[in-house]
Amino acid sequence: MFHLEPPFVIEAKNIWKKYRAKVSIFKSKSFFALVDVSLKLKKGEVIGILGESGCGKSTLGKVLLNLETPEKGKVYWFGKDVSTLSKKEYKKLR
Repeated sequence: MFHLEPPFVIEAKNIWKKYRAKVSIFKSKSFFALVDVSLKLKKGEVIGILGESGCGKSTLGKVLLNLETPEKGKVYWFGKDVSTLSKKEYKKLR
């Protein structure tokens, strides 16, 4: 049987991630760490993510590894949407 590999190892589509930060004891403020971020990485490719402190590099990494859940957008590993995987499927993928 013929088996095709997905074209990308990882693909992120239109990722948005919001956090809440305390401004005072009684108030908090929302801010977006990621706004409409997309990327595709093929097998064998290497990328570098550069930016100033606080621009969302670590947040992007956490979202890509499914350690954080984005407000909008999807992350795919080998063509599979990580948000829809069962614990067993996710463990196998990791």
